[in-house]
Amino acid sequence: MPEGEVSDFHRCLTTLDLVVLGVSSTLGNGVYLLTGDVARAVAGPSTIISFVIAAVTSFLTALCFAELGTRVPKAGASYIYSYVAMGEIWAFITGWTALMSYIIGTSSLAKAWSVIFDELTGKVLSNILSKQTAMHVPGLAVYPDFFAAGFTIILVGILAFGVKEVASVHRILLTIDLLVILFVTVSGFIKGNIHNWAIIEDFIKCEYKNHTSLNGTTRYGHGGFFPFGFKRTIVGTAACFTGYCGFDCIAQIGEQAQNPEKSFPVSIVVAHVICFLSYLGVSAAMSLMMPYYLLSAQNPLSVAFAYVGWIPAKYVVSVAALCALLTSLLGTIIQMVHLLFAMSRDGVLFRFLSKLNNRQSPFIAIMVSAAVAAIMALLFDLTALTDMMAMGVILSFTFVVICILKIRHQADFSKDTALSETEPFSVIALINPPAQCTPWTSKNVSILTGIFFVLAFILSFFIKEMTDYLQALQLWSLLRVLVI
Repeated sequence: MPEGEVSDFHRCLTTLDLVVLGVSSTLGNGVYLLTGDVARAVAGPSTIISFVIAAVTSFLTALCFAELGTRVPKAGASYIYSYVAMGEIWAFITGWTALMSYIIGTSSLAKAWSVIFDELTGKVLSNILSKQTAMHVPGLAVYPDFFAAGFTIILVGILAFGVKEVASVHRILLTIDLLVILFVTVSGFIKGNIHNWAIIEDFIKCEYKNHTSLNGTTRYGHGGFFPFGFKRTIVGTAACFTGYCGFDCIAQIGEQAQNPEKSFPVSIVVAHVICFLSYLGVSAAMSLMMPYYLLSAQNPLSVAFAYVGWIPAKYVVSVAALCALLTSLLGTIIQMVHLLFAMSRDGVLFRFLSKLNNRQSPFIAIMVSAAVAAIMALLFDLTALTDMMAMGVILSFTFVVICILKIRHQADFSKDTALSETEPFSVIALINPPAQCTPWTSKNVSILTGIFFVLAFILSFFIKEMTDYLQALQLWSLLRVLVI
């Protein structure tokens, strides 16, 4: 955004509005889908540990967003931060990566909402559409999901009334969601059994006589709190990290905050703490109520309540899941629209997309976003694209961390013109840099940051390719990893 440009957005969002939008965008499929999937097949009861480790990692990333948000309170989040710190080319890459992630995320959440709603109605929609409009094209969905496409258009249209009105809807839905999460947590400790955290392998083999082979043991683990080993707990951490990827919604709408310098850090930290406590309570309650290997990957909480005999509660949880997915979907749409607006305002996309209507909403950007997301929800099978969405989010987060290093070590020539003088190379200065940033230290930070990420990529590649050798403690593999 050009220097001195005044924002056309109306600054109407309070700290509470930012907290509500951040929490509602983060909670959703994470609480009602991700927790059961990780507990059942990846980490077992130690999913709690996975969420704790993921919380620490995501909290550090959230602090980076909080600092950059106070420095650059403009729409665009990772895109605008890359624009300010690294230039237009890197901002273009970051922006398109994040934009595609938001579009895929919007379509995926719309289809997930459609699936859950279809389950509650006895699969009436899927039965009719699969018979009347079946598609037999590789890469596309089994049938066009008209419900998901129409639902996406309606929700994106709601955003045209203004983000303040959307925040009011979020408050109501989030209140329902948090009350149900509190109910699930308390119910888990009431109806839970601590022995579900200490199931022995012999009990699993006795209960599943058809799975006493190695394949069966691999499928259900060895019991205990770490049924698949601590290694799988770390693997579960990577999956749990995606459950915290929603706080950047606060950064995307920073241009509409009343006092971004104070609201940004407070709202991001408070939203992150609420999400962490929610994940911790739900994952603990769920694994206490029933054995981890009996959990459902599609609807774990409903199955858990049915297991303990609380049948009415399963319907309450299903309705809460719809509310949570709805708030997550609205949050993803807000991020998508604001990023599209920011990129078009800077000329990276067509400038007419940045025009605002009389309600201070980028109406054209909203309609274009609705059309693209609705088409994807209508036609495509988004199972494979979900992994691409996660990779896009992680990549944009990586650029945010790099931006922090760049902005912190940029020399300010307006304060001291002597800083522009060329400095000779010195190893001592490299180890013990001066307190004030200079062009020389700024250049060194850029170079060292690039070298660090190249080495991190090479190290990750070697660890992935040499997992078997490292587990066997092969000396040559250990030496290669240590050298890198």
